[in-house]
Amino acid sequence: MSSLDEQLQALEQQHRQPTSSSSPSTPDLDDHLAAIAAQFQEKSQQEKTPTIPEQDPIAEMLEALEQDSVTQQLKQSQNNQKICHAIADVIEKKRQTRINTTHNAKAIAAAEKQKQAQQKRIRQKAEQWLQNLDPISNEGMWFYEFAETYESRLDAAMDYLMALE
Repeated sequence: MSSLDEQLQALEQQHRQPTSSSSPSTPDLDDHLAAIAAQFQEKSQQEKTPTIPEQDPIAEMLEALEQDSVTQQLKQSQNNQKICHAIADVIEKKRQTRINTTHNAKAIAAAEKQKQAQQKRIRQKAEQWLQNLDPISNEGMWFYEFAETYESRLDAAMDYLMALE
């Protein structure tokens, strides 16, 4: 910038000193002087305007509060999501427990039904066996002695036939 000032001063001195060969208001010299003056003014204006505008302290405080508020809202939202996921997990576990209980109850019912069907089949087989049993035969005599410890001959026959299977 100092060279620009020096050029301007040199031109002004030349312009002020009248020479015999040229008039002080020659158009080339005036144009040149105007261009240098314009450059000087442009540079001085650029230097006067700060590159980083200073912000109002109140605006800075408001911006900081807004950022804090946004940060808190984000944290709250994340906490809410965690809570929702935890609730969803609990609900899913309860649903699975209910399904497992239902399946277990169905399995128990099916096993009980199968056991009852087997008992019925053995009872029918025992009734048929007792009808065909000859009480005077060796097997008949042995069975009547065996059945004395049971409440009924049918119960004894059922146990005997299950042991044979």
